[in-house]
Amino acid sequence: MKVSGEQWLSVLPTLDGDGEVTGLHFGMWSPDEPTPPVSLPAVPGSDGEPVRSLDEVTVHFRGTEQLPIPSSPSWRVFGPPGAPAVETAGAMGGEQSLALNLNSMAMYDGLVDPDGAAGVTTRIVGAQAPGRAMVHADFMSRLANVQGLNAPPAPVASSWDFDLDGTTFPFTQWSFNNVGVYCFDVRASASLTQLDGRDVISDIETLRVVVGDWDTWGQAACGAGPELPADYYDAGPEHGIYEKAGNQLLTTGHSDLSPRLDVFGNITASFHHTRSGNDGWWDLANTVVFVPDAAKVTVPEPGPGGGGAWSDLTYVGDPGSDVWKISPNGDGITPYLGYGGEEFAASDFEGSPQWRLDSVTSLDGSAAAGEFVFGTNKTSAQAGGAPYFSTVQGLPQSHGFPARSHVHMAWDFTAPGTY
Repeated sequence: MKVSGEQWLSVLPTLDGDGEVTGLHFGMWSPDEPTPPVSLPAVPGSDGEPVRSLDEVTVHFRGTEQLPIPSSPSWRVFGPPGAPAVETAGAMGGEQSLALNLNSMAMYDGLVDPDGAAGVTTRIVGAQAPGRAMVHADFMSRLANVQGLNAPPAPVASSWDFDLDGTTFPFTQWSFNNVGVYCFDVRASASLTQLDGRDVISDIETLRVVVGDWDTWGQAACGAGPELPADYYDAGPEHGIYEKAGNQLLTTGHSDLSPRLDVFGNITASFHHTRSGNDGWWDLANTVVFVPDAAKVTVPEPGPGGGGAWSDLTYVGDPGSDVWKISPNGDGITPYLGYGGEEFAASDFEGSPQWRLDSVTSLDGSAAAGEFVFGTNKTSAQAGGAPYFSTVQGLPQSHGFPARSHVHMAWDFTAPGTY
């Protein structure tokens, strides 16, 4: 069955004959009222509209309004500059502008464990596609610009990179760089209260999306579409080094180095970045933290004359020497960079979870330009506390972190360079 306009891909509870929750599955439905979402029914299907299984439907996106791929090097993962791409409308329906929104509205009525690590997460785990597709969760900021492709590519899920974390955000935009038949293998996970907070992972289901002319592609096999040139994603000398989608430069704003569980139950470390009320999770391998010269401070003389115990920074460097500091107080010069364990409950662990710092090097693996100290906060320093991590003291070093913790401390570097 072909569907278009405003469609909702929902994560739903699987119920047994007694109405007890036994797992998760997907359903596709279309509300009888348009957005804004505050007017929608709380449970898919409660307005009388049918909720269909994914094997019953094919989503059709005509995609007649093409957008040129920007010239930014970060967009080379999606194709060459100026090549055509299409993007769904996010929150508007209609035959021409598909709105394909992920949601888990039925899962928040006492079904999801509030102590669960990741809420309800939808993840693409496989794809057959004639090109590349990516899902953006932060569509509200992108709708401010009609030409949505001008925004940097920061997908939460994609047809080519299955290391991305998936999305917990209900409204999404989908970008495609070719016409044809896209088949996405999707999986959902959540911690369910009726199963004593146990993490549940759904079966893999296939979402079929036809982009372009239905008469040409509607009955074609998964992955069918025009063949793209072999060098379609090559950077070329005029575009510099290939950049993976989602590269992030942290200059200011609130971020935390946080462990979390991925959809397979593995612990991974990521930057949890909060901006304009929307949370983002960024891979450490694709993120750079920038500390400008304006963050440089001079190590004062210790003691009361220098301002008390907090001014005793001689564990970082000699008095009079320079230190490039990420402030624990959010000074607006550097990122407000903390660390924590907010995604976990104490019951998630046997024993105390640990951060361990193994080494600090330069970008090419040689010795770093200077020393690095992940310092104490003010209260700890006044009590004579030692730094959590310090290359001066020698590595590796480990330090525990409590569940639900959220701490900001100083990050100190004794020389400019890349660490």
